[in-house]
Amino acid sequence: MTTAEQKRDELLRLAKRRKSDRLPPHRNLSDFHNGYYECDHVSPWSISACNVDAEVMIIGQDWVSWNVLEREPDEKRQERQRTGQDSSSQTNTNLREFLEYMGIQFCETYATNVFPFIKLGNKSAPIRSRDLVSCAKTYALPQIEIVCPRMAICLGKATFNAVCRAAGLRPTEWRRARLPGPHTRICGVEIYGLPHPTSRGINNAGGKEIVVRSWEVLGEYLREIRSRGHRRS
Repeated sequence: MTTAEQKRDELLRLAKRRKSDRLPPHRNLSDFHNGYYECDHVSPWSISACNVDAEVMIIGQDWVSWNVLEREPDEKRQERQRTGQDSSSQTNTNLREFLEYMGIQFCETYATNVFPFIKLGNKSAPIRSRDLVSCAKTYALPQIEIVCPRMAICLGKATFNAVCRAAGLRPTEWRRARLPGPHTRICGVEIYGLPHPTSRGINNAGGKEIVVRSWEVLGEYLREIRSRGHRRS
């Protein structure tokens, strides 16, 4: 069985690769404020959620955009550098709430992003599908294999599809991606897709009540597979 120290070493090697890689026209963390946001993770989001033995892995689409980093006030900038997130953002606020319905806290998970670079434009700017899939193959899949959680939850359809396609799988129909299966396995890990925790993602899913129930159902399923003594590598 792989130890936590071995996992951290492998994740650090992956982070070092991210630091040296380039994917124009996108930018690297080191390109901003003399490397102020650089860290030893694939995604700075992991700073606040880096449990390498986590039962649940959270996979977002991307960390932040060029415009946000350029315009953030100093207090937000300091928090982002220290914790790897803006804790007051809608995504992080809702995600913390939704995880409670599973009976876990954000800090108990391992959180990362499919796209580890900085996209141009505002925070809602799209990322080319081919770039998401390429990054998922290079960074997300290895992290899934290294951490080896009981389940990985992809936030948003684009994230779920990119992870599946990077693994050579045809994505499950989006309405079924949130249902306990397992319908999708990658590196032996059950992969699920839930609406992105923003107002737009929640509304597109039919409202908060429906989204909350999806998190509750996965929480119930997590407790079930835990009780069955499902072993992890």
